Amino acid sequence: MAEQAAAVMDKNIGFTVPEGTFESFRMQVCSPKRRQSHAKHRSWSKTGSPLVLLSPGNSGSRLEYSLIAQAVASQGYTVVTIDHPYDARFVVFPDGEVVEAIIFLPDPGVPEQLEMIELFYETRVSDARFVLDELEKPDVVHHLFPNTPLDCGLDTEHVAMIGHSAGGVTAMIVSSKDNRFVGALNMDGGLAGVKGFLQDGTDVPVLLFESEHPQPDWPKIWPHLSDWKLWLRLEKSEHPTFTDYPYLVHLLGMDPVSSEIAASIGEIPGDRVMEIISTYVGAFLDLVLHGRHGKLLEGPSEAFSEVEYLRG
Repeated sequence: MAEQAAAVMDKNIGFTVPEGTFESFRMQVCSPKRRQSHAKHRSWSKTGSPLVLLSPGNSGSRLEYSLIAQAVASQGYTVVTIDHPYDARFVVFPDGEVVEAIIFLPDPGVPEQLEMIELFYETRVSDARFVLDELEKPDVVHHLFPNTPLDCGLDTEHVAMIGHSAGGVTAMIVSSKDNRFVGALNMDGGLAGVKGFLQDGTDVPVLLFESEHPQPDWPKIWPHLSDWKLWLRLEKSEHPTFTDYPYLVHLLGMDPVSSEIAASIGEIPGDRVMEIISTYVGAFLDLVLHGRHGKLLEGPSEAFSEVEYLRG
Protein backbone atom coordinates (compact mmCIF):
# COMPACT_ATOMS: atom_id res chain seq x y z
CA MET A 1 0.00 0.00 0.00
CA ALA A 2 1.38 3.39 -0.96
CA GLU A 3 2.47 5.48 2.04
CA GLN A 4 -0.08 8.20 1.24
CA ALA A 5 -2.87 5.64 1.14
CA ALA A 6 -1.81 3.99 4.38
CA ALA A 7 -1.85 7.31 6.22
CA VAL A 8 -5.40 7.98 5.06
CA MET A 9 -6.52 4.48 6.04
CA ASP A 10 -5.16 4.91 9.57
CA LYS A 11 -7.47 7.86 10.10
CA ASN A 12 -10.59 6.55 8.36
CA ILE A 13 -10.97 2.94 9.43
CA GLY A 14 -13.91 3.83 11.69
CA PHE A 15 -12.36 2.83 15.02
CA THR A 16 -9.10 3.48 16.85
CA VAL A 17 -5.98 1.66 15.68
CA PRO A 18 -2.33 2.33 16.58
CA GLU A 19 -0.66 5.03 14.49
CA GLY A 20 1.18 3.54 11.55
CA THR A 21 -1.00 0.41 11.43
CA PHE A 22 -1.53 0.32 7.70
CA GLU A 23 2.05 1.36 6.97
CA SER A 24 3.16 -1.77 8.84
CA PHE A 25 1.06 -4.32 6.93
CA ARG A 26 2.65 -6.42 4.20
CA MET A 27 0.94 -9.06 2.09
CA GLN A 28 2.78 -12.27 1.36
CA VAL A 29 2.04 -13.50 -2.14
CA CYS A 30 3.52 -15.96 -4.59
CA SER A 31 3.62 -15.92 -8.37
CA PRO A 32 2.51 -18.90 -10.42
CA LYS A 33 5.19 -20.65 -12.41
CA ARG A 34 5.61 -19.29 -15.91
CA ARG A 35 3.48 -21.44 -18.17
CA GLN A 36 4.86 -22.37 -21.56
CA SER A 37 2.45 -21.90 -24.42
CA HIS A 38 2.73 -22.22 -28.15
CA ALA A 39 -0.81 -21.04 -28.80
CA LYS A 40 -1.09 -17.38 -29.72
CA HIS A 41 -2.94 -15.31 -27.12
CA ARG A 42 -3.65 -18.31 -24.95
CA SER A 43 -6.54 -17.75 -22.57
CA TRP A 44 -5.90 -18.05 -18.85
CA SER A 45 -9.38 -19.53 -18.45
CA LYS A 46 -8.06 -22.74 -20.02
CA THR A 47 -5.56 -22.99 -17.18
CA GLY A 48 -8.37 -22.76 -14.62
CA SER A 49 -7.97 -19.08 -13.69
CA PRO A 50 -11.03 -17.18 -15.00
CA LEU A 51 -11.25 -13.43 -14.58
CA VAL A 52 -13.11 -11.76 -11.70
CA LEU A 53 -13.52 -8.01 -11.15
CA LEU A 54 -14.00 -6.64 -7.63
CA SER A 55 -15.54 -3.22 -6.98
CA PRO A 56 -15.38 -1.43 -3.60
CA GLY A 57 -18.11 0.36 -1.73
CA ASN A 58 -19.01 4.03 -2.00
CA SER A 59 -15.97 6.18 -1.09
CA GLY A 60 -14.07 2.94 -0.48
CA SER A 61 -10.71 1.89 -1.86
CA ARG A 62 -9.88 -1.36 -3.66
CA LEU A 63 -7.08 -1.69 -1.08
CA GLU A 64 -9.69 -2.38 1.59
CA TYR A 65 -10.47 -5.69 -0.14
CA SER A 66 -6.95 -6.92 -0.94
CA LEU A 67 -7.05 -9.84 1.49
CA ILE A 68 -10.46 -10.96 0.28
CA ALA A 69 -9.20 -10.76 -3.30
CA GLN A 70 -6.12 -12.79 -2.36
CA ALA A 71 -8.23 -15.45 -0.66
CA VAL A 72 -10.47 -15.76 -3.71
CA ALA A 73 -7.51 -15.78 -6.12
CA SER A 74 -5.95 -18.64 -4.17
CA GLN A 75 -8.93 -20.76 -5.21
CA GLY A 76 -7.90 -20.52 -8.85
CA TYR A 77 -9.14 -17.15 -10.09
CA THR A 78 -7.53 -14.04 -11.53
CA VAL A 79 -8.96 -11.24 -9.40
CA VAL A 80 -8.62 -7.63 -10.51
CA THR A 81 -9.65 -5.03 -7.94
CA ILE A 82 -10.65 -1.66 -9.32
CA ASP A 83 -10.94 1.87 -7.98
CA HIS A 84 -13.48 4.47 -9.04
CA PRO A 85 -11.55 7.79 -9.18
CA TYR A 86 -13.28 10.82 -7.60
CA ASP A 87 -15.70 8.41 -5.90
CA ALA A 88 -13.04 6.52 -3.90
CA ARG A 89 -11.83 8.29 -0.77
CA PHE A 90 -8.43 8.37 -2.42
CA VAL A 91 -6.66 6.88 -5.42
CA VAL A 92 -2.88 6.86 -5.73
CA PHE A 93 -1.82 6.83 -9.37
CA PRO A 94 1.47 5.20 -10.48
CA ASP A 95 3.21 8.58 -10.62
CA GLY A 96 2.34 9.23 -6.96
CA GLU A 97 -0.51 11.65 -7.63
CA VAL A 98 -3.31 11.34 -5.07
CA VAL A 99 -6.86 11.91 -6.28
CA GLU A 100 -9.40 12.39 -3.51
CA ALA A 101 -13.17 11.93 -3.56
CA ILE A 102 -15.36 14.75 -4.84
CA ILE A 103 -18.48 12.66 -5.54
CA PHE A 104 -20.51 10.80 -2.94
CA LEU A 105 -23.51 8.55 -3.41
CA PRO A 106 -26.53 10.89 -3.28
CA ASP A 107 -29.33 10.43 -0.76
CA PRO A 108 -32.14 8.31 -2.26
CA GLY A 109 -34.53 9.93 0.20
CA VAL A 110 -34.19 13.25 -1.62
CA PRO A 111 -36.22 13.15 -4.88
CA GLU A 112 -34.04 15.82 -6.49
CA GLN A 113 -31.03 13.53 -6.13
CA LEU A 114 -32.48 10.42 -7.78
CA GLU A 115 -31.15 11.42 -11.19
CA MET A 116 -27.72 11.84 -9.63
CA ILE A 117 -27.88 8.28 -8.28
CA GLU A 118 -28.47 6.96 -11.80
CA LEU A 119 -25.49 8.99 -13.04
CA PHE A 120 -23.36 7.74 -10.14
CA TYR A 121 -23.92 4.14 -11.13
CA GLU A 122 -23.64 4.84 -14.86
CA THR A 123 -20.15 6.14 -14.14
CA ARG A 124 -19.22 3.10 -12.07
CA VAL A 125 -20.54 0.75 -14.75
CA SER A 126 -18.48 2.63 -17.34
CA ASP A 127 -15.42 2.17 -15.12
CA ALA A 128 -15.97 -1.59 -14.98
CA ARG A 129 -16.48 -1.89 -18.73
CA PHE A 130 -13.41 0.27 -19.40
CA VAL A 131 -11.25 -1.96 -17.20
CA LEU A 132 -12.52 -5.03 -19.01
CA ASP A 133 -11.83 -3.40 -22.39
CA GLU A 134 -8.27 -2.69 -21.29
CA LEU A 135 -7.77 -6.26 -20.08
CA GLU A 136 -8.43 -7.45 -23.63
CA LYS A 137 -5.10 -5.93 -24.66
CA PRO A 138 -2.07 -8.29 -24.31
CA ASP A 139 0.35 -5.43 -23.56
CA VAL A 140 -1.85 -4.21 -20.68
CA VAL A 141 -2.10 -7.72 -19.25
CA HIS A 142 1.66 -8.19 -19.46
CA HIS A 143 2.20 -4.84 -17.71
CA LEU A 144 -0.14 -5.77 -14.86
CA PHE A 145 1.16 -9.36 -14.62
CA PRO A 146 4.87 -9.13 -15.57
CA ASN A 147 5.56 -12.84 -15.09
CA THR A 148 3.13 -13.89 -17.79
CA PRO A 149 4.19 -14.60 -21.40
CA LEU A 150 3.28 -11.93 -23.94
CA ASP A 151 1.14 -14.46 -25.79
CA CYS A 152 -0.92 -15.23 -22.70
CA GLY A 153 -4.23 -13.40 -22.38
CA LEU A 154 -7.29 -13.21 -20.18
CA ASP A 155 -10.70 -14.53 -21.11
CA THR A 156 -12.68 -11.29 -21.12
CA GLU A 157 -15.81 -12.84 -22.62
CA HIS A 158 -16.82 -14.83 -19.52
CA VAL A 159 -16.23 -12.67 -16.47
CA ALA A 160 -17.81 -12.53 -13.02
CA MET A 161 -18.03 -9.38 -10.94
CA ILE A 162 -18.24 -9.15 -7.17
CA GLY A 163 -18.61 -6.06 -5.07
CA HIS A 164 -19.43 -4.66 -1.67
CA SER A 165 -22.05 -2.00 -1.00
CA ALA A 166 -22.15 0.30 -4.06
CA GLY A 167 -19.70 -2.11 -5.67
CA GLY A 168 -22.22 -4.92 -5.33
CA VAL A 169 -24.91 -2.79 -6.97
CA THR A 170 -22.42 -1.93 -9.73
CA ALA A 171 -21.82 -5.65 -10.31
CA MET A 172 -25.53 -6.31 -10.73
CA ILE A 173 -26.17 -3.36 -13.05
CA VAL A 174 -23.19 -4.01 -15.33
CA SER A 175 -24.29 -7.64 -15.68
CA SER A 176 -27.55 -6.38 -17.16
CA LYS A 177 -25.81 -4.14 -19.69
CA ASP A 178 -22.77 -6.12 -20.86
CA ASN A 179 -23.03 -9.79 -21.82
CA ARG A 180 -19.34 -10.37 -21.06
CA PHE A 181 -20.36 -10.46 -17.39
CA VAL A 182 -21.84 -13.87 -16.63
CA GLY A 183 -22.44 -13.55 -12.88
CA ALA A 184 -22.82 -10.89 -10.18
CA LEU A 185 -22.31 -11.08 -6.42
CA ASN A 186 -23.63 -8.25 -4.27
CA MET A 187 -22.28 -8.06 -0.71
CA ASP A 188 -24.70 -5.86 1.26
CA GLY A 189 -25.28 -3.29 -1.47
CA GLY A 190 -28.52 -1.31 -1.08
CA LEU A 191 -30.58 -0.70 -4.22
CA ALA A 192 -32.45 2.42 -3.13
CA GLY A 193 -32.71 4.94 -5.92
CA VAL A 194 -31.84 2.65 -8.84
CA LYS A 195 -35.42 2.64 -10.06
CA GLY A 196 -34.75 1.50 -13.61
CA PHE A 197 -32.73 -1.50 -12.53
CA LEU A 198 -35.25 -2.45 -9.84
CA GLN A 199 -37.85 -2.73 -12.60
CA ASP A 200 -35.70 -4.53 -15.18
CA GLY A 201 -33.29 -6.69 -13.14
CA THR A 202 -30.76 -8.97 -14.82
CA ASP A 203 -30.72 -12.38 -16.49
CA VAL A 204 -27.41 -13.70 -15.15
CA PRO A 205 -26.86 -15.69 -11.93
CA VAL A 206 -26.86 -13.45 -8.84
CA LEU A 207 -25.84 -14.05 -5.23
CA LEU A 208 -27.14 -11.56 -2.67
CA PHE A 209 -25.22 -11.68 0.62
CA GLU A 210 -26.44 -9.21 3.23
CA SER A 211 -25.33 -8.28 6.72
CA GLU A 212 -27.44 -8.83 9.83
CA HIS A 213 -29.39 -5.68 8.90
CA PRO A 214 -31.86 -6.56 6.08
CA GLN A 215 -31.67 -4.66 2.81
CA PRO A 216 -35.16 -3.15 2.29
CA ASP A 217 -35.02 -3.05 -1.51
CA TRP A 218 -33.81 -6.60 -2.14
CA PRO A 219 -37.36 -8.05 -2.05
CA LYS A 220 -38.24 -5.63 -4.90
CA ILE A 221 -35.43 -6.83 -7.17
CA TRP A 222 -35.85 -10.53 -6.36
CA PRO A 223 -38.68 -11.22 -8.87
CA HIS A 224 -36.64 -9.53 -11.61
CA LEU A 225 -33.61 -11.82 -11.24
CA SER A 226 -34.48 -14.28 -13.98
CA ASP A 227 -31.58 -16.76 -13.78
CA TRP A 228 -30.14 -18.74 -10.85
CA LYS A 229 -30.32 -16.68 -7.66
CA LEU A 230 -29.59 -17.02 -3.96
CA TRP A 231 -30.12 -14.71 -0.98
CA LEU A 232 -27.99 -15.18 2.13
CA ARG A 233 -27.61 -13.28 5.41
CA LEU A 234 -24.54 -13.23 7.66
CA GLU A 235 -25.52 -13.15 11.32
CA LYS A 236 -23.75 -10.91 13.86
CA SER A 237 -22.29 -8.83 11.05
CA GLU A 238 -22.25 -5.17 10.08
CA HIS A 239 -21.90 -3.45 6.72
CA PRO A 240 -18.06 -3.24 6.88
CA THR A 241 -17.82 -6.93 7.78
CA PHE A 242 -17.48 -7.55 4.04
CA THR A 243 -14.12 -5.75 3.91
CA ASP A 244 -10.62 -6.69 5.06
CA TYR A 245 -11.13 -4.88 8.37
CA PRO A 246 -12.26 -7.86 10.47
CA TYR A 247 -9.22 -9.87 9.41
CA LEU A 248 -6.87 -6.93 9.93
CA VAL A 249 -8.22 -6.58 13.48
CA HIS A 250 -7.51 -10.29 13.95
CA LEU A 251 -3.93 -9.82 12.72
CA LEU A 252 -3.49 -6.95 15.19
CA GLY A 253 -4.38 -9.35 18.01
CA MET A 254 -7.53 -7.42 18.92
CA ASP A 255 -9.75 -10.54 19.15
CA PRO A 256 -12.12 -10.72 20.94
CA VAL A 257 -13.22 -7.32 19.69
CA SER A 258 -14.43 -4.52 21.91
CA SER A 259 -18.00 -3.26 21.76
CA GLU A 260 -16.74 -0.21 19.82
CA ILE A 261 -15.13 -2.34 17.14
CA ALA A 262 -18.00 -4.85 17.06
CA ALA A 263 -20.41 -2.00 16.33
CA SER A 264 -18.33 -1.24 13.25
CA ILE A 265 -17.24 -4.62 11.86
CA GLY A 266 -19.48 -7.15 13.64
CA GLU A 267 -18.86 -9.78 16.29
CA ILE A 268 -17.54 -12.69 14.20
CA PRO A 269 -13.76 -13.24 14.63
CA GLY A 270 -11.80 -11.91 11.67
CA ASP A 271 -10.28 -15.21 10.57
CA ARG A 272 -13.72 -16.80 10.57
CA VAL A 273 -15.20 -13.91 8.56
CA MET A 274 -12.50 -14.35 5.93
CA GLU A 275 -13.20 -18.09 5.75
CA ILE A 276 -16.94 -17.54 5.34
CA ILE A 277 -16.74 -14.82 2.70
CA SER A 278 -14.01 -16.43 0.61
CA THR A 279 -15.72 -19.83 0.73
CA TYR A 280 -19.13 -18.57 -0.42
CA VAL A 281 -17.61 -16.26 -3.04
CA GLY A 282 -15.53 -19.17 -4.31
CA ALA A 283 -18.58 -21.45 -4.48
CA PHE A 284 -20.48 -18.83 -6.49
CA LEU A 285 -17.57 -18.35 -8.90
CA ASP A 286 -17.28 -22.11 -9.31
CA LEU A 287 -20.93 -22.12 -10.35
CA VAL A 288 -20.90 -19.26 -12.85
CA LEU A 289 -17.41 -19.68 -14.31
CA HIS A 290 -16.92 -23.46 -14.16
CA GLY A 291 -20.48 -24.78 -14.04
CA ARG A 292 -19.81 -26.61 -10.77
CA HIS A 293 -22.94 -26.98 -8.63
CA GLY A 294 -21.65 -27.38 -5.08
CA LYS A 295 -23.83 -28.38 -2.15
CA LEU A 296 -22.86 -25.25 -0.21
CA LEU A 297 -25.23 -23.11 -2.30
CA GLU A 298 -28.13 -25.56 -2.12
CA GLY A 299 -29.17 -24.93 1.48
CA PRO A 300 -28.05 -24.23 5.06
CA SER A 301 -24.68 -25.65 6.04
CA GLU A 302 -23.73 -26.96 9.49
CA ALA A 303 -20.14 -25.93 8.77
CA PHE A 304 -21.25 -22.31 8.34
CA SER A 305 -24.01 -21.87 10.88
CA GLU A 306 -23.50 -18.07 10.84
CA VAL A 307 -24.94 -17.94 7.31
CA GLU A 308 -28.72 -17.84 7.04
CA TYR A 309 -30.20 -19.24 3.81
CA LEU A 310 -33.14 -16.92 3.03
CA ARG A 311 -34.25 -17.56 -0.54
CA GLY A 312 -33.02 -19.69 -3.39
